[in-house]
This record gives sequence, C-alpha cells and structure tokens, in this order.
Amino acid sequence: MGDAKRRKLAGTYPQPGDPLEAVRRFWCGRKPGRVEDFVAPEETVALTFDIEGVSPSTAVIDVAKVSDVLEKITETTRGLSYYDLVRLIAREFTKAKKAGDEGAFAWIGFIGLWASMNHPQAGEKMRKAVARRLRSDGKAHITWHFGSNGLALSLAEGFVDLELASALAPKDRVTIGGYGDAPAEPAH
Repeated sequence: MGDAKRRKLAGTYPQPGDPLEAVRRFWCGRKPGRVEDFVAPEETVALTFDIEGVSPSTAVIDVAKVSDVLEKITETTRGLSYYDLVRLIAREFTKAKKAGDEGAFAWIGFIGLWASMNHPQAGEKMRKAVARRLRSDGKAHITWHFGSNGLALSLAEGFVDLELASALAPKDRVTIGGYGDAPAEPAH
C-alpha cells in the first residue's frame, strides 16, 4: 500500500500545510476551471500545456522534486533529439487529453518542464529566470505552447496565450522575452 493511501485511510491525508492541496481541490478533473484563472501555489512550478487541437491543462510540480527529476530525465533522454522530444510531449499530451488519462499528466509535466529548461538556445535563460522567480515569488508558471508554428515558451504570473506570438515569430530564430526589467532579445 502506498504512503498516500495509508495516510488517507488513517485520516491524515492530505497533510496540513500541503502546498499541493489547493491544486488537488481545484484541478481534481471533475470540475476543470479556466487555465487563465489558475494561480500556482507557493513552492510549486506550474506548467500549462497549450497544444493546438486540445484544451490546455496545467501540471503542478513540487519545487522540492524538480532538480532530482530533471537530472533523471537528462539521463533518460540522452541520444534523443530535443525537437523529437518536444513533438513526443505534444503527441502524448494530446493522446492523454483525448483519452482522459490524468495519470499521464504527471510524467508529461516533468518532461515538459525539462524541455522548457533545456531548450538548445533559451534553456539557460529559462533556468535562471525560473530560479529568480522562485526566489522572489516562491513559485513559477511556465506556458508551453505547441502548434503548427512550433514551440513557444513563456514565464509569467500565470497562463499566457502564445498562439498569436508563435504565429508572428520569425521561423529561423528564438526570441527570448524579458523577465522583469530585461528586454526581449534574439537568442541567435
């Protein structure tokens, strides 16, 4: 029997002060809300997947688990092309969304976070920006948009609709939007 099930049977689940309890209540799959209204709880990284063809969903990751999981994913993805991995994430998210497979969202969330933080041109800047956001706000929210124009990422207070920005972006370069006072700049 797993720890969560044991705590649930003992009446101690969820634990008081559990930063993900608000998320469990709000995003339990029974009454989904608008991603635009979602606010990440303290000590979490939220990652909203906005994949063309299906409605968006947000994965919420406990900050304490991020570095260990990202390290394991780095080992697992050796040899895979970054762009093949992005297409795999988009394809699996779409399949899980259409099938209602909420169990798949946990691993998709972690791999999507890894892809956000390891983009070939913008990964280092995203990692630094997420670290700054966690230090200043205690939480971070990344939007992961994928469609016919490719991948677009954003770090902001909440969900950002990137469809138009993705459609208007130059096809041969990565543009990194500013964080705080930093201006937008081409990455290559």
